[in-house]
Amino acid sequence: MKLKQYEVELRVEFFKEPIQDTLRRYRTIKKWAYILHDKDKDASPHYHIYLNFGKSGVDSKLVAEWFG
Repeated sequence: MKLKQYEVELRVEFFKEPIQDTLRRYRTIKKWAYILHDKDKDASPHYHIYLNFGKSGVDSKLVAEWFG
């Protein structure tokens, strides 16, 4: 499915490199924002990542591959 924006939620331990390196690598990402969500007692620390692709759409499988 191709969408123009996504929210990705990923636990901290699954990142293999700094998050900004991943975000800057792909020119199709026009805008992005992220926040570390680490205050919940019931959940492991994780990131909420917003991705915007401008006028183009990107397949969800491809976005999933970027973040492993």
